[in-house]
Amino acid sequence: MLQTIGFEFEMFLLDNKGRVANEADKIMKKANVDFFVREISESMLEIRSEPHSKVRGLLRNFFLNLGKLIGVCKKMDLFLYPYGCYPGKSSPKFRESTWYDSIKMNLGSKAIEVFPRISGFHFHFCAPDSFVLHNELDLAYAARNKEKSDILLGIFNLLIAADPAICTFMQSSPFYEGNYYGKSSRMIVWRDFSKGNTVPIGGIFNKNPIKIFNSLPSYYSSVYDIDHDSQRRKDNWVRMIESYSMGVPKEIVKRSSLKFDWGPVRLNPIGTLEQRGMDMNTPMHVLGVSSLLKRILKPIFYGDLKVRVADFAIDEPFKLEDGIIYVAPYNYVRKLELESALNGFDNKEVLKYCKSFYDTAMKIESARRELVSEVDAMFSAKKTKSDDILDIAKEKGLEIGKSNPPDLWGSIALKLSHDFYSSSQKALKLIEEDFELV
Repeated sequence: MLQTIGFEFEMFLLDNKGRVANEADKIMKKANVDFFVREISESMLEIRSEPHSKVRGLLRNFFLNLGKLIGVCKKMDLFLYPYGCYPGKSSPKFRESTWYDSIKMNLGSKAIEVFPRISGFHFHFCAPDSFVLHNELDLAYAARNKEKSDILLGIFNLLIAADPAICTFMQSSPFYEGNYYGKSSRMIVWRDFSKGNTVPIGGIFNKNPIKIFNSLPSYYSSVYDIDHDSQRRKDNWVRMIESYSMGVPKEIVKRSSLKFDWGPVRLNPIGTLEQRGMDMNTPMHVLGVSSLLKRILKPIFYGDLKVRVADFAIDEPFKLEDGIIYVAPYNYVRKLELESALNGFDNKEVLKYCKSFYDTAMKIESARRELVSEVDAMFSAKKTKSDDILDIAKEKGLEIGKSNPPDLWGSIALKLSHDFYSSSQKALKLIEEDFELV
């Protein structure tokens, strides 16, 4: 049984004035790129990696494709913007398909507004073999294989507990449609947060039963419960379509129940556990977070590390002791999920939680600190990419809470796009070094 990882890298397209450009189809037609995927809008591109056992191999495959993509964009006078939200106002085109039409039908106009305007980084880590059969969970197999079931649940629960930390490391969207909502405006408009005293706007999934499709899941104690929740989401989605339509398209009926989930952590029909809650960010951020996650998940996958929930882990998050990693209770993680989105490192509990996650990962495997250099830099400055974006915006004269001209947003976006290219070169040089990445 060999562990493998993979990821999905979403990006916006910009024209030479820094405005969102609906030119993805033209790019895809000209670029000979493997694992190139049509996204939900014509202004977005996605590159998926070929699964690999090492971060290094994964990123080498990815950079081969990214290099081709950048070359085609330059010839067309276009630029890539790989952060959680375009900062200013934009007019993306929502694609047509049976699946996308069901999203519009069930989530309404808000879906058309939000879905094409957010960009995420999705990290995949393989589940133990044979849990997924014909695109669905095999409960009979789970019942026969308690040891592997415990490993699956351990990986799933660790990814849930890690959410506030890794989402803080990756946050890059202080602005959404010209408004500042928090350090990750993407999380705030996307997840199931409700508008309140501290939350400036409600998320797209903030109403029942809608929120079942995008909540940070509770910790799981059985594979049966994962399957039950997946089936419940599909059943609700189908019922919602039936309330608007005379019939449910066959494509929706046949779709795996594991695909009706936009939450931060899910099990996929391809047999991976996916952490999909993070903002998109630079390759150096991706490298750092992927390395930290793999350092912890690898011993869980091989049965050398167990995951347990403990009250004392509120004060000592991710404590290692006698082959066990202790994670904080779910409702505390849920509290930090919101604080991460709103305040990032400005919240002392979030900062402590992030540091504890980092320290534990480095205790498990301390080699190759070069891979986490971007995370080290964030801790040194107590700033995330969102803080950097805020600084750049203020330097260019942006006034938060006021109407700012489109040209200013375009200037900010182009500056960040150029920074992304620089970071890509730094990451490429690093992974070309002759050593194995953990």
